[in-house]
Amino acid sequence: MKKSFLLSVLLTIGHTATTFSQSFTYCNSSLILDGIDDFGSIPNQFFQNVNQRNFTMEFYLKPVGIQSQYPGVWGKTGYWSEVNIDLYVPGKVQFVYATNFSGNQYFSSDTSSYTANNWDHYAIVGDGVNNQIRIYKNGILDATTPHGTPFWDLPNNDSKIGAVYQGWTAPNTQYLKGKIDDFRVSDIVRYSTNFTPPQNLVNDINTRVLYNFNSVAGGIVPDLSGNNNNLTLQNGASLDAVDIPYENALLSAIVTSGGPTTFCQGGSVILGASLGTGYTYEWYQNGVLISGETASSLNVSQTGNYTVQVTDGLCAATSIETVINVINCATISDLDLKKIFIYPNPAESELTIETPFTKGDIILLDVSGKIIIKSTLHSIQTKLNLKDVSPGSYVIIIKNEDNTIQRNIVVL
Repeated sequence: MKKSFLLSVLLTIGHTATTFSQSFTYCNSSLILDGIDDFGSIPNQFFQNVNQRNFTMEFYLKPVGIQSQYPGVWGKTGYWSEVNIDLYVPGKVQFVYATNFSGNQYFSSDTSSYTANNWDHYAIVGDGVNNQIRIYKNGILDATTPHGTPFWDLPNNDSKIGAVYQGWTAPNTQYLKGKIDDFRVSDIVRYSTNFTPPQNLVNDINTRVLYNFNSVAGGIVPDLSGNNNNLTLQNGASLDAVDIPYENALLSAIVTSGGPTTFCQGGSVILGASLGTGYTYEWYQNGVLISGETASSLNVSQTGNYTVQVTDGLCAATSIETVINVINCATISDLDLKKIFIYPNPAESELTIETPFTKGDIILLDVSGKIIIKSTLHSIQTKLNLKDVSPGSYVIIIKNEDNTIQRNIVVL
């Protein structure tokens, strides 16, 4: 599906040799890195406590094509005193770190595999209480090792996304060829058991850094945690609004619900798409805007195909169609009414319908208006099989060329 963005502005000032100076805002996008020299620089350390043992570092990753020897997802390195997340040969995600400045003791967890050209969610959890480093891939525990205390307090306290410095191999800086989305660092253990990977990560009191990569201004991706760890894109690193790990939040959240798809004239149904505060709504009937209908719900009394477009000020998305069918349910004469019998009621496995006419339609609807059975009259006495109908209350509609009636029935 084509992803759209609402704002794209090209800045013509502030060009440098290294900084990508375009500004874009997307509904949803990811960071794209070329594997040659692209990266993002982070100016500050994540944790106020440099001996932080409880932490969670998580991100979506899509390595693209052939990688360099040990490309970095994220790295904070000073020769032998390092804290790195990299792609370790042969095809694994590795979290490796030294416990002090001289790097006398190393810990690493490198048994979590990565898949080229595929989006996966990774969470690296430092659990000080249980003395474990855990790596989850797509919410499933994939690696566990003993836990030392990472040496977070390097002399310059900066770090990089998309590159790491490997002092023991050439070339010393290893660049990632691929894409990253939703990079979040927390000062707590967020995951203790298997979980469903989160989408549209949000900031809370335990967030130390958060990049959703949905916007860049003057080459800077904002840190949504409020801790001023803004990411500066270097050497052409940019955002990609086409290749992302999941759809934008609006598109996946919009629903219309609230009632029958078929009902009699004079009735109505309420469709709703309420997603909370801060949204605007536009309702459409058969693709035409319904003037003045801007609430989160719509009272419908006419046949048509209804959709709602929801906007949150930045992104817009449109719901799937809800088809409403309003039928003529005029009451037939008392004489004919006395000649129509529907029994037994309540019914179990079968319903008998007796009518003075031999041609017509039978429609069984549940309380939401969904058609459960659609059949035809074939004689003055027609049997309707209810064996596959769940117990509950239903409406049965009988119509021929002249009239339509409906009755309430109960299925046991």
